Amino acid sequence: EDEALLELICDRLPAALRLSDGTLALTVRLLEVLGELPARSKLHVCTHLHRRRKLQSAIKDCINKHVVSNNLDLEAQITVARAIARLGFEDQLSQEWLSRLVAIAEPCLEQLSIDAACDLCWTLAQLTWQIEWNRRHATTIVSRLYGTDGIASAESLDGDHVQQSQSLPGLSHGRPQPRSLLGLAWSLTVLNEAVPAPLLLELHGLFGGKIPSDWCGFGLRQ
Repeated sequence: EDEALLELICDRLPAALRLSDGTLALTVRLLEVLGELPARSKLHVCTHLHRRRKLQSAIKDCINKHVVSNNLDLEAQITVARAIARLGFEDQLSQEWLSRLVAIAEPCLEQLSIDAACDLCWTLAQLTWQIEWNRRHATTIVSRLYGTDGIASAESLDGDHVQQSQSLPGLSHGRPQPRSLLGLAWSLTVLNEAVPAPLLLELHGLFGGKIPSDWCGFGLRQ
C-alpha cells in the first residue's frame, strides 16, 4: 500500500511542481521529506526519479527557478544542494551547479556557519563530487573544531567542553548541531580520512552516550 501511494505521489508531483508557485522553503522541505523516507520507500522514490524524465525535468526547473534565477546567497544554496543530495538526484545540471558552488564557496569559507560548512562537506561526499577539494575542506573543519592538525587528544575533552584553539571566526560561534557533526563524521569516512577521537566523543555525548546506529540524522550509515 505504501508503494502504491508513493507511486501515485511521484506520478502527480511533476504537475504539482509546475502548477504551484511554491516558495524556496516549501520546495526544500518537500525534497527533504522525500529524502528522509525509510530506506525501502526512499529507494522507490529514487528509482522513479531516475526512470521518469517528467520528475527529473520538474526538479531541474525548481533548481533553475530558485537557485539560478534568484541569485541565492551561499548558505541558502548549500541548503538546497543538501536536500537534492539526500534525494540522490544528480545530473549534468546539478554537477555544473555544484562546481560553481564550490568556486563561490572557496573564498568565503571563513564566513560560513559551522553547520553550513558541514552540510557542504556532506553534500559533496554524498554525491562523490569535487573529492579532493572536499577532502581538504573536511580536514580543515576538523582542524578548526578540534585544534592543531585536526587531531586533539581525547584527554582534552571534559564533559561538554571541547578544545577550540585556532578556531576560525566563522566557525567559532557555538558548536555544530548534532546532525551537522554526524554528517561531518560520515563525510570523513567516505573520503577515507580518519575520524578523530574528539569528534566521536562529542557525538557520543550529543546522542545520549551512544554511538548512533541508524539513519535520518541518527546514524553513520545511509
